[in-house]
Amino acid sequence: MKTKGHLSTILLIILCFTAFLIPFLSWMLAAFDLPVNSLLSDEGWRWTFIHGMDALWNYGLQFLILLLTMIGVLEYMYTHSLGTFHRKALYVSSSVGLFFLCLLLMAALLPQSPLLGLTGRLRYSPFVYGFPLALCLIVIVSSFIYGLMTRCIQSLDDFADFVSYGLHRHAIWIIVAMMISYQYQCLLYILN
Repeated sequence: MKTKGHLSTILLIILCFTAFLIPFLSWMLAAFDLPVNSLLSDEGWRWTFIHGMDALWNYGLQFLILLLTMIGVLEYMYTHSLGTFHRKALYVSSSVGLFFLCLLLMAALLPQSPLLGLTGRLRYSPFVYGFPLALCLIVIVSSFIYGLMTRCIQSLDDFADFVSYGLHRHAIWIIVAMMISYQYQCLLYILN
């Protein structure tokens, strides 16, 4: 029986292969006296051990985990509502989500808001950096309310499944994002 290759699996294989090649290519380029840093030199080993974890865990990966959690919550609600449409639960949960979103926007747009930047504008403000987190939390809370009203979530185990559904289902994308982030940081070090 043949298995079809999914995009994430193929991408992960390619990234593992390039992660294996990057140190040797940097060493070869440095051996030809090109202005690059080698990952196999003493300084390259120091950089790898000091900055390796920073290269794996960055803002993009944090955002991806939040996004996968939010997508998983929505998928969980869709698959566990058994194809039935609960209009009242949808209205209540959507109203709660819109209320929190409006409250957040009003708090950000007030003249003396702590969510504004030092210049008093939204550009480079805490609101801009924290908005993806707030939006994901609003969607999760709204979906949780929908799940409680439709009796899709009835126990603590259901709640744990509800929150972690997207991470279980799409875990390979987290690994792919970590590999991309690490290789990008390695290329920045090599070409610096």
